[in-house]
Amino acid sequence: MGGSSWGQYSTDDQIRVKKFDGTTWTNIDGDGEYGINVNIGLRAFEVQLASLNNELYAIWSENSNEWVNGVPILKIRVKKYNGNGWVLAENGRNGGLNVFGTKTARNPAITAMNGALYAVWDENDRTVVNIRAAQFTPPPPPSVTSVTVSPITTSTMQGGSRQLSAAVNAVGEAPTTVTWSSSDATNKVAINATGLVTVARDATPGNYIITATSTFDSTKTATSTVTVTYAPAVQSITVNPSTDSLMQGGAPS
Repeated sequence: MGGSSWGQYSTDDQIRVKKFDGTTWTNIDGDGEYGINVNIGLRAFEVQLASLNNELYAIWSENSNEWVNGVPILKIRVKKYNGNGWVLAENGRNGGLNVFGTKTARNPAITAMNGALYAVWDENDRTVVNIRAAQFTPPPPPSVTSVTVSPITTSTMQGGSRQLSAAVNAVGEAPTTVTWSSSDATNKVAINATGLVTVARDATPGNYIITATSTFDSTKTATSTVTVTYAPAVQSITVNPSTDSLMQGGAPS
């Protein structure tokens, strides 16, 4: 248990969170026995909340199961609620925000300003107390701004094929994948998942619209017009003259 009489091992001090919709309070911390502590077997204290970009952040001080010279080390922990659950949001510092891992940290505060989060806390070794501060600028919310298809226009004959490509302009870690579709209901001018257009030999010549649609935002699309032309074909064979005569031992006239 280390050198402290009050103990840092306990499930008594859990960070719990509820949401109020104007009528009812609903748990958003898992709705189980434990809260959102990083380690549910260690005590957590002094929680503060802030919102940024429609996301909720929680900061608190939590025991770390570490001791230095008989002193328990408390870490500043941060999590973000993404609408489904709580995930660490310590910007790569997943051991906590402490500047020094050998000092204990308490009394965190957090606020949002100008698109960034700012946190402050005190950090001490029981001799000197320092006020520490950190800034975190989260990535923008995921979104797709545009989709483009190349080439915009192309042509191929019956029985031919053409390769198309799509580019998705995305931010905030939105996926850059697309789904492809063809305007040909008969599926004789078809496109596969990689953007390859294939044309059947009996496809009707004309213009067909190929559409690339963002898998993240179906309102973002782009198109390419594929013109199908007749394939070369032999229409007829003629022999000239159509009739002739030749005597034995003779030569054509």
